Amino acid sequence: LRPRLIVSEGSEALISSAVLSATDVDTDDQNLVFLIIKQPKHGVMQLNNRPATKFTQQNVKDNLVKYIHTAGEIGTAIMKDSVTFIVSDQNYLATADLPVYDLNITITPIDNSKPAIITGKEVSVKEGGSITLTPDIITAKDPDTAPDEIQFMIVRQPQWGYVENIKPSPGSEKSNKGKRITTFRLQDVIDGSINYVQATHKGVEPVYDDMEVYATDGNHRSAIKNFGI
Repeated sequence: LRPRLIVSEGSEALISSAVLSATDVDTDDQNLVFLIIKQPKHGVMQLNNRPATKFTQQNVKDNLVKYIHTAGEIGTAIMKDSVTFIVSDQNYLATADLPVYDLNITITPIDNSKPAIITGKEVSVKEGGSITLTPDIITAKDPDTAPDEIQFMIVRQPQWGYVENIKPSPGSEKSNKGKRITTFRLQDVIDGSINYVQATHKGVEPVYDDMEVYATDGNHRSAIKNFGI
């Protein structure tokens, strides 16, 4: 048998004869019964779309038995589950005499959530100065995407300044300080390399600036958020 079932987060998988099958020399194999002695933790076993505690091999052959993942969002890593069966010929001998079988289930994540931008404390900067954008100022949450895969896109630049990423370009040791950017990663914010620089102030007295950003995980994007300074 193939002792492993793979199912996507929030989905279902048929229990086929390839993963659950038995034979008995003096019993019609289709009449063999699988008794569930340990139910899965993160899903349910169903027979004909109803919760199951037992089913026959004929039910398996007829594609009536399935596992459904019901635990919701699992994040970015795979999750493990398992079901334990006793195989019986319906004479129900002492449990110790019956074969026990574990079916291991691997639940794989799906990128089906979009990021949400979260802004925190009010940002103030001195005229001609700069401020580092930290996670308590701006961040994003996405349960099924790692921080280094979440990207902020600036769709409307600040009027009286610019945003910079002081990290060097890949393969370089020279800082990119002073260069206006249009995109940055959440990981850059965590690393403290994103600054807002108040650049335009000679001959004018700006008291407020803002920009519009959205976050994307590559597949889904957040709503556009106005970020004030």
